[in-house]
Amino acid sequence: MSTAVETGSSPAKSNSNNNSSGGNNSGNNNNGNGNLSPNAKGVQRRQLRERKQRKLYLEEWSLGDEDGEGTRGFSVAEKLESSKFAQAGMVREMRGCDLTVAFLQQHGFNIPLLFRDKAGLGLRMPDPQEFTVNDVRLCVGSRRLLDVMDVNTQKNLQMTMKEWQQYYDSPQKDRLLNVISLEFSHTRLDRFVQSPEIVRQIDWVDVVWPKQLKDAQREGTNLLGGMMYPKVQKYCLMSVKNCYTDFHIDFGGTSVWYHILRGSKVFWLIPPTDRNLQLYEKWVLSGKQADIFFGDTVEKCARVYLTAGNTFFIPTGWIHAVYTPTQSLVFGGNFLHSFGIVKQLKTASVEDSTKVPQKFRYPFFTEMLWYVLARYVHTLLGHSHLEGEASLSEDEMAARPHTHLTHHELFGLKEIVMYLYDLPPQKKNVPSLVLDPVALIKDVRSLVERHCKDQQDLAITGVSVLKSPPGSQPPFLLYDRTRVKQEIKQEIARKNAEVIREQQQLEAGRAREAESDTSQSTGVGSAIGMGAGVEYSNGVMKKEQLENGSGVSVGGHGSQPEATFALPTDTLKYRPPKKMHLATALVAAAASSSSGGGGPVAGVGGSAVVGSSHSPTGGGVGPVTGGAISVIATSSSYIEGGQVGGILNVDNCHSPEGGGAKLSPNLTGTGQPRRRRTRCKNCAACQRSDCGTCPFCMDMVKFGGPGRAKQTCMMRQCLSPMLPVTAQCVYCHLDGWRQTPVSPQTKQLASADGPSALMECSVCYEIAHPDCALSQLDGTEDAADAKGIVNEDLPNSWECPSCCRSGKNYDYNVRW
Repeated sequence: MSTAVETGSSPAKSNSNNNSSGGNNSGNNNNGNGNLSPNAKGVQRRQLRERKQRKLYLEEWSLGDEDGEGTRGFSVAEKLESSKFAQAGMVREMRGCDLTVAFLQQHGFNIPLLFRDKAGLGLRMPDPQEFTVNDVRLCVGSRRLLDVMDVNTQKNLQMTMKEWQQYYDSPQKDRLLNVISLEFSHTRLDRFVQSPEIVRQIDWVDVVWPKQLKDAQREGTNLLGGMMYPKVQKYCLMSVKNCYTDFHIDFGGTSVWYHILRGSKVFWLIPPTDRNLQLYEKWVLSGKQADIFFGDTVEKCARVYLTAGNTFFIPTGWIHAVYTPTQSLVFGGNFLHSFGIVKQLKTASVEDSTKVPQKFRYPFFTEMLWYVLARYVHTLLGHSHLEGEASLSEDEMAARPHTHLTHHELFGLKEIVMYLYDLPPQKKNVPSLVLDPVALIKDVRSLVERHCKDQQDLAITGVSVLKSPPGSQPPFLLYDRTRVKQEIKQEIARKNAEVIREQQQLEAGRAREAESDTSQSTGVGSAIGMGAGVEYSNGVMKKEQLENGSGVSVGGHGSQPEATFALPTDTLKYRPPKKMHLATALVAAAASSSSGGGGPVAGVGGSAVVGSSHSPTGGGVGPVTGGAISVIATSSSYIEGGQVGGILNVDNCHSPEGGGAKLSPNLTGTGQPRRRRTRCKNCAACQRSDCGTCPFCMDMVKFGGPGRAKQTCMMRQCLSPMLPVTAQCVYCHLDGWRQTPVSPQTKQLASADGPSALMECSVCYEIAHPDCALSQLDGTEDAADAKGIVNEDLPNSWECPSCCRSGKNYDYNVRW
């Protein structure tokens, strides 16, 4: 370790010289014992000692947090050459034809299996001589977002598939990046890769998960919001030379199949003994993964070399690290099965102890356990506990021979019941398809009692107890790059044709609507004076009314200024306009009336504003002079509980193409500040503690961070945020319990009085009582059919009747 010697004179020496030059003054302040005595004013003087040696500073002391990241305390090259890891007997080499269900029933799946050739495995792959990363991009799409791992920091970042392909093929790489989590099921690549036959026979996703849910999957990415089943069956791993992934256990205790299409890999394998799992938890929680090579802390750690064409199976719970000697392209998949249930559950407990984020866990792990119990009960007892599944008759079950279970399955079912029993209520995650979980558990206990004396030799039948339904596997196709490109062009042409057809339908409907409106048009001036007769489209006056001479005459005056209209340019993705706050309109109106004495009501930007047909006053406004007229349909003219005499509700609606501001997520549809939701304090996220590992926790002062972000832990973000008790209806100004809202200083929990009756619109963000919102539509044509759409994902959230009536709820994102 190199050091840097401090240069220049030492401040301690200079102080010492000054003190010595002081002579008598220093001596007078020193008593006989060598201690400093107080001076005349009672202040004790401090004397600095003389430093005998120059202080040496390490270069690493001057490194910042970012500079220190990625510095590994061990050499991977040394671990590749070390004889300690050249152990034999930890991996079994087999032929593909020998890996059958009977083999697993007899021996279980406890040690890694290596197949030098994929023959006999039922594994089908693209041609390794022709298939490249560019073909992966063609099949999954250039815009597919990838989670890319920075090898030096072992942290994730995001890149598009196109950016990754350019990096992968670039000869010059400024840093080492690795892709190990590209799941490609339900993409074009899914048809050209077929998993091993043994995996398709025992994978719980194929034999247990309801087929109707898996068939409902449409999203090709791994976003949990659109995931209908555990989408972990097919992965593509793309690594450049010298990539290294530190020791880890595959999520949820899944087993892994791993085929090297191109390149090579080196594995370090550690068996999942109780001692090794304890050491692994300690190593992960210590935060010293970059300093300690975990293989050095255990008794047995084996190194295995894999080359192109090899297939590797890793059992449940095995701790392993991976190194990439040459640029590689690998296909693999994760699967849960019935021959390692106990270790799968133990691995899930380890994930809880090491605080693994939900993003890196097996999706729907607890739900899968419920489906496993239901499938075993239906297969062995004939009782159905799933919605839409019929039970088998007693005669049919009596005609079947007794099925013997292996000890892996029998003990595994017991462990599942105990695991689910120990979970807190909010984490049991009973699927909605399970009709009665209590009855299901009782049937599982009856099943275990009936099979507790099963004979192990009779359980080796070569046929899995749980069988996948027919047609559950997609057909395999040979990869043809030319055909894939043609399919992409055809799909693009089809989507373009759909967009053109939708636009033509919208234009035709708009033309028919315009024809019917032209015959019913009676003039805008009379509409304003009479309070009726004006037709609006999306809150904007029809363009045809203005073109056909339906002039705007306010207060009976003949002046007819040029009117402006606002039509959404993108009708397929219409965004509601940002409305003007009523208080702003009042200020503008008051200023105009005081200066002009009964003149026009001034709007924003010099536009005169006219009232709506729903105004209770029904009176006209003064003459309109100059500027443009913005005619907006509004529903109320009440401000803070009182009417605005003679001044009607005001909106400043800008056309999307005219530079109008989009609706801010911090403002309601009327421009008022949006209420920020509060914690429910009941969900699993609210009740857990800070994880200490996410970016927000690392920023917290208690974890050694600067405390600038001031954000809650990512694992503690509330799943059901509630409206605050201070929220009030925009119409009646009462809170959710029909009482006067309390001030923030004295707000109290109102849970004793039941939940709040207020609803927040997820489109315009207005907070109102449902009956108050519906009352605003009284007198309209659609009043009888008007209704709101409740959002089941968020408490007190809906799409209000006004937004549903105007069609603004077609394109929006729920904001929590």
